[in-house]
Order: sequence, then structure tokens, then C-alpha cells
Amino acid sequence: MDEGAGRDVLRQGGLYRELIDHLEAVYGTRTMGGCYFSSLTICPEPDVIHAFFKAKLEEVGVAIRSIDWLQGVTQDGDRVMGVVADSVLYEAEVVVDATELQDLYPMVEGLDYAYGDESGCLQDMTWVAILNWYAGGAPQELVPPPTAMDDLAALYGRPTIDLWLEDFRSMVGPSDPAHPPGAGWPSASGPWSLEAEISYRALADGRPEADLPDRPPVTRTGVNHANDAPLSAGSLEEAALARRTLLEHELKQAMHVTYAYLWYLRYELSATEWGVANDLGYDQAKRLVWDDLVPDQLERHLPPIPYVREGRRILARFVLFGSDVAGEIRNTHRFGDSVMLGHYFTDSHGCPLPGSLSGDGLYEVPLGVFLPIRIDGFLPGMPRAAGLDRIVAASLRLQPDEIWGGQVVGALAGLAALNDLSPREVPAEQVQEVLNAVGWTTRLP
Repeated sequence: MDEGAGRDVLRQGGLYRELIDHLEAVYGTRTMGGCYFSSLTICPEPDVIHAFFKAKLEEVGVAIRSIDWLQGVTQDGDRVMGVVADSVLYEAEVVVDATELQDLYPMVEGLDYAYGDESGCLQDMTWVAILNWYAGGAPQELVPPPTAMDDLAALYGRPTIDLWLEDFRSMVGPSDPAHPPGAGWPSASGPWSLEAEISYRALADGRPEADLPDRPPVTRTGVNHANDAPLSAGSLEEAALARRTLLEHELKQAMHVTYAYLWYLRYELSATEWGVANDLGYDQAKRLVWDDLVPDQLERHLPPIPYVREGRRILARFVLFGSDVAGEIRNTHRFGDSVMLGHYFTDSHGCPLPGSLSGDGLYEVPLGVFLPIRIDGFLPGMPRAAGLDRIVAASLRLQPDEIWGGQVVGALAGLAALNDLSPREVPAEQVQEVLNAVGWTTRLP
């Protein structure tokens, strides 16, 4: 969980606090991960988080329905009234788009939104494979075959694959006993050792293997360092026109970069005891794409979607700009309708941000960023998809933000439905009261 400078505030209340309590109960005296070379971090297993949220929904009687085909929304003028999926109409007081790429935005007539920069650049995405340490060596079906790079070269050309390998080598190199896991951040002057790479995204591990006496210090880890892949604004635009050819190509390329990186770890760095985790339930999930090049027995244990850092953003009643998260602005009270606190630096992957406005510390996020300018009955499900510019979206895009921002939107939508109001008619004070009652700090002093 990327908590940045906000660890103490994030853990105070809301669903995030409930999640922390749940993790402490699940893991007991075991470590909760220790990623980022720190014992203070929380890095739980994905299936544990999934089970927590699934149980919370069941607890309050929310029905979960899986869909194959999202067809559109229904509107009464500027008011969204429902969603049509698999030819079924789901009527709603408020519709929340919490999809990874904001799939509903282009379907809402009159919704103003933006994405990318003027050149069509978006931040990179990452297909974050989870790796297990397997005593005695990883099963062959959970690692790429020796011929994987030749297969990729046949698709992309050898020069492209050689560039991928050069990039991997520049970021992660052979084992280095001088830098064991937990020895602090590795040097930025050269490639990380294999041990440092494994320790960087170290995860909690509930398997019996984690208790073996001859286990390494880390027995489960995530691959999210050297395997970024491009996502273009053009692919989003094409998908909005009901064509997904370019988007599917880029999604599969992101998977292929991770596939190539797993090959690199196995055959160049001799990480023979590490293979794709096969116990997280990913093989039961509905997948965004299936790829013919990656063996099915491996692909089905990869995450069903990539980690997308940047998608569409609404044009809202209030928009936060880069200057609103600069260092001199942070840790100051600014907005009477603030409903959550940003906490992370502006972290951009693969698509440069204009200027260098990142700061440390907390900043306020007003309720107005969640309210579209013209459209009512419709809300963004994630802060990075709200009324922000690209600089702020690069800061307000982490997992704790999604949980906190999701609770903001849930409170707003619930109050609107309960009182027969549109979301824009709900007083900010009522949203703050709901969030404060569950322990969130909604404003700075």
C-alpha cells in the first residue's frame, strides 16, 4: 500500500482502518510484507484484500454481478439514470464509474472529460505479476519456457526485444551479497541486485512455505519495477468509438513486457526458485484479454487486469492543479469543503509531467472535484479520475487514495439517494460528518 507521507492519517479511520485491523487479525505475528525496504509498510496478499472487500459488500447486502458487455448509460437530459450491461437495464439513483479506464465516460452524453497531454501521452501501465518462492525450484508451468524470447522476437522483432533486455539489465542485475534484503534503499547509480528487486515489492505470505526453516527472508514478491509498458491516449479514444484493436494491442504488450521480464529473471539471473504465484485465485477471474503467445497455464495466474496509473479525468466544478500540491501549499488548510487528504508525491511513470511541483506532506481535496460540471447522477469512482490535472492525478492515484476517495463518493451517493437529492445538492458538511464519524480526517487544521 503506497502510503507515502500520510501513513498516520490514513490509518486513523474509514475502510482503510478496517482493512488494517483485518490484516492484523489475518497475519498475527507474521510480517505484513516489509516492502520498500521498510518494516513499517503494509504489503498484503492481493487475495486477502479481495476477500476483505467482498465480505464487506456481502455484510451490507450488496449484490455483485459479473458482466461481459457494457453497452451504455440511460439519461434524462443531463441526468444519468442507469447503466445497460448484457442487455439488462440497471436503474440507479447515482451511477459510479470505478472502472480502471473509466469506460462509462465516453458513453455519457454531455460529460466533459480529458486524458493525457497534448502529445497524446499517458503514464505507463504495468502488468504486476506476483511471484512465489518455491522450495526446491519453481514448477516449470509457472515460469516462461526457454523459447519465450524467440516467440516475442517473432512478434515484435529482435531489435525491440533487445531493447527490453537492455532496460531490464540497466535496472536489475545479478545477485549481490553486499546488498541483502532489508539493507535499505539500493544505490541509484547502477542496477539493483536480484535480492534488492525481490525485497522491493516484498509481500506478506500466508503459505506454509513461509515458515520453513531454510526459507529466504522474502518468500512472496510483486514485479513492479522494470516492467512498465506504454498506454496511449489514442487507445482510449479508439476504445470510446467501440473499437478496441489498439487498446488490446497495448494491453497485450504490457503483459508481454512482464512475460519477458520473468524470462530474464529465470534464465539470465538464475532465479530458479521463483515462479508465478498459483494460489491467489486469479485463475477464477474474468480476464480483460487472453493472449495466444503466453502459455495458458502461466497466463491464468497473472492478474486479470494491469495496473493503470492514468486514464480519463472529468472536468469538474472544481479542478485541482499542480500548484495545489506544491511543497509550499501542503500542510495548510485551504478548502472548507475538503473531504479527503492527498499524501503522495507526484509520481509519473514514462510520461513527463510539466514542471517539478511535487512536495511532501498532506494537502486537501475539495468535494467539488468529484462533481461533473454539467452531468448529474454520475460520479467518478477514483480520485485520479476526478477533477484534477495530470500533475495532481500522478499524486492522487495510489491504493489508499482509491479506498478513501471511494468512501467519499459512496458517502455522497448514499446521502443523495437517501434524501432524494442529486449529488450536487448534498451539502459538503453532511459528507464530512459521515466521514468524520468513521474516523477520517477530512480537513487540515
